[in-house]
Amino acid sequence: MRRSGVSVVLVAVLAAALFSCTEPVAVPPATNPGSAPEVRHLQVVAHQDDDILFMNPDVSTAIKVGQPVATVYLTAGEANVADTSGYAAKRQAGTRAAYARMARVRDEWNAEPLVLDHDHRVELYTLKARPSVQLVFVNLPENADTKALGGPRALVRLWQDRANAVHVRALKPTGGIEGVNCLYDRQSVIDTLVGLYAHFRPTVLRSQDTAPDRRYTGNWVPFHDHPDHVMAALFAREAADLYQRSATAPRFVSVGYRDYNVDEAPINITPEEQREKLDTFSAYVPHDDQVSMGGPYDAWARRTYYRWPRGVNWVDADKAGRLRAFAVLGGRLVRWEETDSEWTGPVPAADPGGPLAPTISVAGQQVFARRLDTNDIVALSGTSWANLGNPNSGGARQLDGGAPVAVAVNGQLSVFVRNGGGGVSMRTSLDGRTWPAGWADLGGSDVQDGIAVAAVRDGWDLFAPTRQGVLHWSRKDFRGAARPDPDFRAPAPSGPLTAIGGDKLALAYRVADSANVAVVRVGSAPQLLPAPGGLGAPGLAWAGDRLAVFVRDRNAGVSVSTGGAWTSVPGQVVESPATTVRDNKITLFALGLDGRLLTSSQTAPGGTFRPWVPLGG
Repeated sequence: MRRSGVSVVLVAVLAAALFSCTEPVAVPPATNPGSAPEVRHLQVVAHQDDDILFMNPDVSTAIKVGQPVATVYLTAGEANVADTSGYAAKRQAGTRAAYARMARVRDEWNAEPLVLDHDHRVELYTLKARPSVQLVFVNLPENADTKALGGPRALVRLWQDRANAVHVRALKPTGGIEGVNCLYDRQSVIDTLVGLYAHFRPTVLRSQDTAPDRRYTGNWVPFHDHPDHVMAALFAREAADLYQRSATAPRFVSVGYRDYNVDEAPINITPEEQREKLDTFSAYVPHDDQVSMGGPYDAWARRTYYRWPRGVNWVDADKAGRLRAFAVLGGRLVRWEETDSEWTGPVPAADPGGPLAPTISVAGQQVFARRLDTNDIVALSGTSWANLGNPNSGGARQLDGGAPVAVAVNGQLSVFVRNGGGGVSMRTSLDGRTWPAGWADLGGSDVQDGIAVAAVRDGWDLFAPTRQGVLHWSRKDFRGAARPDPDFRAPAPSGPLTAIGGDKLALAYRVADSANVAVVRVGSAPQLLPAPGGLGAPGLAWAGDRLAVFVRDRNAGVSVSTGGAWTSVPGQVVESPATTVRDNKITLFALGLDGRLLTSSQTAPGGTFRPWVPLGG
């Protein structure tokens, strides 16, 4: 991070060729497939502090509990200093110091080359006291390096060159491993990442933002972020798509993170989590004379935002009353289904024609999603996808906008999305099957990701987070118009909203600055629950007259509150749980860190929750 401006098989022998590196050294696989733990984390980032600043506390949480963690740094991070190799070595040292700090062990590492194919190998560092912690340095030139082969913008030039005519040479950091300064074209960068995925076999794959919100970071046009951040994210996604098509059919959960523009969003992690991030960054800073503990670095360390928060609206019942769960794994929609005796899945849903954002919404027997390649909103009914287009289709703001949320009322379906102007747009199907042309603009400004809607009697209530508060619209019946509520007041949010309807409307979200959880009932004063840490939208469920709130906490588990203290549901999950209620008992559904569907149910109405158990295959 700087402010300025198919399958690959591991082999032990390198052949001498024009684009080859020097003497090969064979390296064993990262883990033994027969004895490896199920959960493995892999981060792909551009620079040597991107993971520390933008992906924590998630990375540090995984290290705390002893799960295997590896991070791949695509660039050497050398910028345009006089001694690029020396500065790259310093940044590597800073990263190693930070990871040793997260692991709470001595900063001592084993270094060795990792051979990926007959032309490419990278630097692999393994933490001596915690061998499950590993770092990989590919050492491609940083965006600002004018001395790189072909000049600056190395990653951008590689990504944009579909003909593979551009070649860029990796750096060798001072004192680093010999023979890593290989030549790369576009495809070999992708193949290198596929090889690293095959080597580390992640179940959680973290990357940066492929499509930064263009309302922010105006000093980094045209990408509205550091070009290396965006290119690293695009390379990571392309490689992930190729990797998951391999014969091994790996299952993994993709998580994307916002980068520079988080400093324009409210603080959204607890003071304790902020101190931990700053402590980790403080181990890095002494090695890098171009960063500091103040300025934007302090702001970035106090915030962590998912690019596409998954939300909690991804479980429903079919026409026979059997439950179904949906999730996007590696850009593709999968589903699990309840039968009379068990759950089946995951099975692939129909192909929408391109990768999907992780945020989906299920309503009226349909699944609503956003295509990442076209930026269109799409809806799955049965085995067919309908393209609902984009509120800003054909305009300069088509790339902007959010993911959909939908509601079904009296046979009608309405879908809502943050539009490119920062307001909210709506599209409605009167019969739940056909979609009249055009989106209606409901107005609003400064809307953030994480809008929420709830069915209430014959209408719905819609809520949208801004950086200063919450916007509210309501539709009293299916014949009426959507009306804004200018008198609605609620604390400023710092993340996605969740709304629950029926006869008792309620709203919940994390509050700006404190990360406490607000529970808001229209017409009543908000209730604030002390923050249990973590990220993501709260889950909500009514069981009788009691409203239960569920959040993913600082230990990557789920904590539950019915108005008092938080209690923990044993186990770890990805983001927030979805909820259902049967026989006055709440059942939770969540994605596990191994990509499996997990469930936890109450022992009795109002009782405790059982440990998570997997459903399906």
